[in-house]
Amino acid sequence: RNKRNGVQKIYSKSNEAFHRIDMAKIRPELQDDDLRKLQSSAEAAFYRACRDQLPDGMLVVHSAAWTYRTSDGTPSEGEADFTIFDPKGGFVTVEVKGGGIEYDGTLGKWSSTDRYGNKREIKDPFRQATREKHCVLDQLKGSQEWRQTMGSDRILAGHAVFFPDIDDIKKLVGPNAPVELVGGRKNLKDVASWLATVASFWVGKTNFTPIQDRGVRIAERIFCSSISVSALLAADIEREEQIRIEVTM
Repeated sequence: RNKRNGVQKIYSKSNEAFHRIDMAKIRPELQDDDLRKLQSSAEAAFYRACRDQLPDGMLVVHSAAWTYRTSDGTPSEGEADFTIFDPKGGFVTVEVKGGGIEYDGTLGKWSSTDRYGNKREIKDPFRQATREKHCVLDQLKGSQEWRQTMGSDRILAGHAVFFPDIDDIKKLVGPNAPVELVGGRKNLKDVASWLATVASFWVGKTNFTPIQDRGVRIAERIFCSSISVSALLAADIEREEQIRIEVTM
């Protein structure tokens, strides 16, 4: 069995996990009240689909953010709507856009129209997803723990775009937007199968090494680590002493 067929088989089994108690790990953990407060109802819909359908072992990171310098010293900052890690594959960045979508080929501009008819210009979602993919790769390869543990093995990395409010996604297909990398409202019912299609597209004839559970754990530490920093006791004492001096003067 070659790796391409291996990945396809692994992903095709994901439907069997729907009835298991253990589901994918998703960060941050948002409750329904939190999701209702999200500015993007489209992202909330995709979040619920991932939370409720993807199998155990996968990691879904919502709004992973970064600020760093690239290898040539250029500052880079950004955020990915969703980054999904699979231990039996690699990762996929997914840009999610809500509302009605339009692309003006003459001006080269994208726009979104909400339920109230309000239209606004948006960035090219496919270019966004592509850039996010490379930034996530930079973060992984820039991690000392990743390099020491995972080595220099080729990582399966892909990107895709999801439109939860659109039924006919074929109208959005183009040279830089193959149909395999475009998701719509119908795919919310089986997001695992859609991700299987995305993964199969990126596998192609590529030789890669699955990131395995250890790779997923490192990715979680890179993008989702908790932070707790205690104030120095000396700083508290100095501050209190300064207040005492000001009071007695």
